[in-house]
Amino acid sequence: MLDVGSRIVVAGAGSIGCYVGGCLALAGRRVTLLLRPILADDIALHGLRISGFDGFERVLPASAFESSSEPQFALAAAQVLLVTVKSAATAEMAGLIAQYAPPDAIAVSFQNGIGNMEALAATSVQRARSLLVWCLSMSCRCATRDKRPTSIAPAVAQC
Repeated sequence: MLDVGSRIVVAGAGSIGCYVGGCLALAGRRVTLLLRPILADDIALHGLRISGFDGFERVLPASAFESSSEPQFALAAAQVLLVTVKSAATAEMAGLIAQYAPPDAIAVSFQNGIGNMEALAATSVQRARSLLVWCLSMSCRCATRDKRPTSIAPAVAQC
C-alpha cells in the first residue's frame, strides 16, 4: 500500500528528474535521487533550486532528499520508481531496476519518446502495476547558474 511516507526513487535524475523529485520533496514526500556523481556533488554543496515560468522559485537544501550515484543503494528501498533517463538509456536503467529494486515497486516512465515502457517491461518491469507518463515538449534544464543546480518547470506536459 502506498501512502505519503512511501519511498520514491527518481531513477536518472537530470533535468526532468530533479524537477519532479524536487517538487515531491517540497510536498513532503520521501525522495531519493539516483543521479550522476557530478550533479550529486553540486547539489550536496549548493542545494537544488526549483523554479517555474510563472515566477515560482524555491531552494531545497541537500538534506530535503537523499541522493546517490550508486544504483544498488538508491534502488534498494524503492516503492515507487520514476524513470527519467533519456530513451537511449532506458534498457540500461531497466537492467539496474531488475537487479536492485524490490520486485513489487511501481515503475512510472517520465520520459520523452515512444517505446520506453516496452523497454522497461522487457527487462525489469514484470510487475502488475506500471504506468506511463509521456512528457511531450518538456522545457526543463539543470544548470549551475549562481553555482546552484536548477530545474525549471516544464512548459507543456502531456500525461
